[in-house]
Amino acid sequence: MIRFIKIHSEQQIADVTYLAREIWQEHYLPIVGQKQIDYMLEKFQCEEAITKQLADGYEYYSVTYDGHSAGYMAVVSNMSESSLMISKIYVRKSDRSYGLGKQMLEFVEAL
Repeated sequence: MIRFIKIHSEQQIADVTYLAREIWQEHYLPIVGQKQIDYMLEKFQCEEAITKQLADGYEYYSVTYDGHSAGYMAVVSNMSESSLMISKIYVRKSDRSYGLGKQMLEFVEAL
């Protein structure tokens, strides 16, 4: 079963930061290298950056599958254009191929 949990607390933000590090290391290392991963995580996926994004109107959601953390996503709305942009959508390698990405997109569409 998949669940979407809106991120609010410091602990939830810390959990997303941990998950971001895991996913970026497992997927992007051979593509962009460690230096670029470190930059991207520090600039966009550290606790301070996520806290600022939340204050700026982003919504983060943790995605759990069968009771464990499987991924996360972030969206930001543009009220003047009545639109919603997907800023981030990530799934752990071990949880891919279960249709989670599709369900995440359907969740965003429902938003």
